[in-house]
Amino acid sequence: PNAVFTPTGIIVVNNALLSLSSAHQTAIILHECGHKVLKHKPTPIVYQIELLLGCGNSLKMEFDADEYAVKNGGDMLSLLQHWYSTYPELRTKAVRKRIEKLEGYYAKFKPAL
Repeated sequence: PNAVFTPTGIIVVNNALLSLSSAHQTAIILHECGHKVLKHKPTPIVYQIELLLGCGNSLKMEFDADEYAVKNGGDMLSLLQHWYSTYPELRTKAVRKRIEKLEGYYAKFKPAL
């Protein structure tokens, strides 16, 4: 279940997204809105490689979009934990790092959210 922010500024979602809870759907859409608002312009091949390796500017863009979603009411931590535990193909270094980053973020800022 996923969505993608395209270089043309359109957010495209796949049908599998509809199988998620409304809270997780909201988190995904807010995350993608974060990419748009933050004016992220990834290079597709580099983006995928960096995410596979769990490093680079691509991972920073994911961190920033995650934070945007959280600040706007999206439960990214729950979503990423669900993905990590449910989908073997998403048990990647990048997803693990995003979870760890959000755990730290929630620990620091959750009372204010």
